[in-house]
Amino acid sequence: MIVHVRIQKEEPSFREIQELIGGYFILINVVVENQVPAVMYVNEMGELSGLSLNQEASELTGFDVFGDTVLWLAEGSPVL
Repeated sequence: MIVHVRIQKEEPSFREIQELIGGYFILINVVVENQVPAVMYVNEMGELSGLSLNQEASELTGFDVFGDTVLWLAEGSPVL
């Protein structure tokens, strides 16, 4: 399963996220390594559309996530 990671100053555009995820999406605030806050964009109809379980994204959110996701970290985040 694909988790697109974006590290940039500005949040990705609506269209860019929609293209990567393949549909409409919801935002989920998550915490990654070293307590760094990030935003995950998840396909809002993933399970109903029959997309596969995204294990990596599910582990970050604490609940089942289906389909591709985008994880956005603000540029300069200390995670990398």
